[in-house]
Parts: sequence; structure tokens; C-alpha cells
Amino acid sequence: MEKQLNRLIDCSMCPNMCKFSCPVYLATGSETFTPQKKARLILYGKKNLLQDEDGFFDTVFQCALCGSCVVNCQYDDFDLRDFIIEERGIAFKKDFVPSLVSDVLENFDKFGNPSGKRETIDKGEGEIGFFVSCNTFNDKNILSATGKILDKADVDVKEFGGGDICCGAPLYFAGDMDGFKEKAEQMEKLIKGKGVKRIITNCPTCIKMMKKHYIEAGVNIEIDIVHTLTFAKELIDEGKLSLKKVENKSITYHDPCILAKDLDILETPRTILKKIGYSLRETAYAGKDAHCCGGKTKVGDRNTRNAIKNMRENELKETKALDYVSACPTCKDVLKSLQMKDIMEIIGDALE
Repeated sequence: MEKQLNRLIDCSMCPNMCKFSCPVYLATGSETFTPQKKARLILYGKKNLLQDEDGFFDTVFQCALCGSCVVNCQYDDFDLRDFIIEERGIAFKKDFVPSLVSDVLENFDKFGNPSGKRETIDKGEGEIGFFVSCNTFNDKNILSATGKILDKADVDVKEFGGGDICCGAPLYFAGDMDGFKEKAEQMEKLIKGKGVKRIITNCPTCIKMMKKHYIEAGVNIEIDIVHTLTFAKELIDEGKLSLKKVENKSITYHDPCILAKDLDILETPRTILKKIGYSLRETAYAGKDAHCCGGKTKVGDRNTRNAIKNMRENELKETKALDYVSACPTCKDVLKSLQMKDIMEIIGDALE
């Protein structure tokens, strides 16, 4: 921890060039919201030098947790997001939670998930579990396309999740670490009860929560968890899926933050889209440099979140592609003005 604290000091004294990759700074123009300034304020807090604690807590919620600062950091062993989450945890314990975030937490209290409704999904057989994330559950097109792909490849899955249980990511983003650990323990028990050997899911955030942050909370699922995109690529490579080609169609792929920056899945979607015959038009900011869509529960300020979304929409529109696609149900929903599709829908439509 001492090493990380020294890195925080390094970050607070850095030239702050990573701000030019930070979607919050680019969308708002506020120097206070840059990574370096956040690091400096966090350091001031640790030294009891803050004079406006509420203002400070507001600042730590002005972050998309997208990882752009990590990608562009000169220190390979430092992740500012860890400190931001730590400060959000302190804010939560002091009852400082932005209204945008508290609305989501209220749904958790009532329904056990952020959807604002409850419906149990528990069906199917097989050694592979298909965890239906909250946002996938609310998007029947993604759910239908994924089911179509699995049926075509003759893959049996145990389908669970949806409106029943959430991975707990919104609790983590809000700083409710006790609530998050409780969700992680519930998920561990549920998955062990399913008796599956592998889990697939459409949501990059669910994967990161289960593979990284659950372990930090003392919960280890100990099962291979992969994105449905990765699983679909395996099925294609094994010859279990055949794809027909489209003609004279351009497409722009929007890289979800966690999928690209944290899970390092960059080429797989592009390989599949090219295999289907699409002409790929990249944005000025693509791959690990792609800007965040703004998300739903990471940024605590509605105006900031909308500014980030609008910025990303404009970047995507510049390609003038016929179609737009992503591999994250949250990104698809946030960027719906572009008639964004999920890549599972693209694959499902291309099945022979």
C-alpha cells in the first residue's frame, strides 16, 4: 500500500497529460476533474487538508472509471481508479451519495438489482452457464440473438440471472463495499449451486466484477468467465457456426471501456465483422483509446454523463458508417440514438 501511496504522490505531481484522454475532462473542460487533480485532492484528503469535503466527494463521483488514465499512465503499476473507489467508499459511509446514484441504490434495496423489477431466470441444462446481465435482460434483441447463436451451435446452457440477481457493479461504483461483498457472496453461492464449469455473459462489467473485484472482496468464483463475443469466436473457429457475407455495408465498432482497456478484447470483434464482409470504419478514438459512452451508474452527475455521451455520439457519427455496433448492452442502450446494435445481433443475422 505504501508503494501505491507513493504512486499517488507521483500522479498528483505529474504533468497531467493523460487528461487529454479523459472523457470527463474532454466533455466538461474542468481542470478539477482531471486525473492529476483528483489524485492531488485525494492526497490532500489523506493529509486532512481538505476544506470542502462535500465538494471533494462530488469530484470523485465525476469519473467514468473508464481506465483511459491508466492506459496513458507512465507508471505500469498504478490505477487511480482504486483510490477513487476507496474515496467513494468513505463518501458512502458518510451518507454522501449523488441523487443519480441513490436512485439506483434504492432499486437494489427493493428488488436486489438496478432494474426496478424482479423476474427469475432459471432454465436450461448443460455444463456452461449463461449469466444474463441486468442490461441484457432489458434488451430482448440481444437475448434473442444470443439464444439463436447457441441453438445454431447446438450448445446447451443453464441460463440464470436477469431480473433475479445482479453482479453488484452499481454498488461497487457507489462505494457500498459491504453491499457489494454481500452480492458477491450471493453470486458465488448461486453459481456453485448451478454446477457449471464455465460461464458466458454479454456484459464486460460483470466479467470484471467476478474476475477481479470479487477477489478483492474476498470472494473467488473459481470458474472460467468469458464474454459471449469470445465464446462466439470459439464456435466460429471450431466450425460450429457458419456466417454468410453482407455486401457493400460499412460499420463502426464502438469499443466498450472495460472490454477494451481491462479485458484486452480488441481484435476479436473486428475479425468477426470483417469475416461477415463489413467494411470497418474506425473512429478517431478507437481500441484502447476509445472514449467512454458515459455509462449509467459510474458518473454521479447527470450533466457530465450526458456530455460524455454526446461527445462519443459525435465521434461515432463522423465515420458516416451505415451501421454502428458494440459488445456491451450498456453502451448499446446509452448510444441508442445511433441505432446501435450489439455484435451478437450482427452475428445472429449472419448465421447461415
